[in-house]
Amino acid sequence: MQWFISMQLPFRKYYYDIFSVFSLFQMLCEIECRALNAAHTMLIQDFEPKDALTYLEGQKIFTEDHSDLIGTMPTRLERIANFLRAYRRQASELGPLIDFFTYNNQSHLAHFLEEYIYFAINEPHQLRPVVIAPKFSRQMLDRKLLLGNVPKQMSCYSREDHVERVIDKLDELCDLDSFFLFLHGRSGSGKSVIASQALSKSDQLIGINYDSVVWLKDSGTTPKSTFDLFTDLLLMLKRARVVSDTDDSHSITDFINRVLSRSEDDLLNFPSVEHVTSVVLKRMIVNALIDRPNTLFVLDDVVQEDTIRWAQELRLRCLITTRDVEISNAASPTCEFIEVTSLENFECYDMLEAYGMPMPADEREEDILHKTIDLTSGSPAALMMIFKSCEPKTFEK
Repeated sequence: MQWFISMQLPFRKYYYDIFSVFSLFQMLCEIECRALNAAHTMLIQDFEPKDALTYLEGQKIFTEDHSDLIGTMPTRLERIANFLRAYRRQASELGPLIDFFTYNNQSHLAHFLEEYIYFAINEPHQLRPVVIAPKFSRQMLDRKLLLGNVPKQMSCYSREDHVERVIDKLDELCDLDSFFLFLHGRSGSGKSVIASQALSKSDQLIGINYDSVVWLKDSGTTPKSTFDLFTDLLLMLKRARVVSDTDDSHSITDFINRVLSRSEDDLLNFPSVEHVTSVVLKRMIVNALIDRPNTLFVLDDVVQEDTIRWAQELRLRCLITTRDVEISNAASPTCEFIEVTSLENFECYDMLEAYGMPMPADEREEDILHKTIDLTSGSPAALMMIFKSCEPKTFEK
């Protein structure tokens, strides 16, 4: 994959994204960028970038300016973040960094990177179970979901068939450079809930099949709303990179506090894009994607073809929820479809029971329940509105 990237050094603020000149030159390929991301937790535990700067200067990877910028960062976590950011852009392969780890008696880091690249190229079907999964935990998944803005999933009821279909399809598509998976159905059919449950239920999707996730609500109907959506996408990419690259929190509570504090900092430091053209914004996003390879983007409630065109031009991996499946006509890469149908009668019963509604005890109550289900036409949203308006939870009410 080729990316437009800046010729200037990446400084701590983001202003260079707008004003720097973009050019094409050799850098790490996506497999090697993914390998660095996968090794991030190990690097936080056992890597001091200052140790590698002189070695990599000798290998013509870094200049003195790079070394000065990285070396003057006040904390080791910030040095690691800026080291990785610079290495992805300045190096053409991971070989020199692997050689340094071997030279520096950090063979476990060298071995992990070599193993990742070997399996990614020669036995990709074994990469996740053999290399990535052993180092991934449920707590790491919860952090990635929180950082990606994935809404809290409904826990008491799930349409398992639909959820499993989404999981299976995303698993099947994960090795593609770009794709669209359209989760479509009428308003209130539960598309967003199903998408959220799929990401939260599977221990394989986020963190193993996909490095990270970004969830954004769309619903826009104008070109300006599309521009704003992708401005938000850029902010999410920037925020997630800063938080994840400098995260050493030991609990989910510490992590939430870090996310919230970083969100405030990012809003203050994020450059104004009021006068930026769509071309420049897209280049900024592509530049940000260098640090976030293999991200899954969930665009919720998409109604415009413009959103699909932007995502296609940026070659994103997208799960799209939409009421209008016709917007897929704007997409040319791989497209897959899952229709979210109305609830069957037995699913309505199961859903109400899961939320504490008693089952009908006689024909009269059975008739009330049937009429309620007919009134909602099997819409989960409408069924929940009626259920929540009933207090106490009785058929008389």
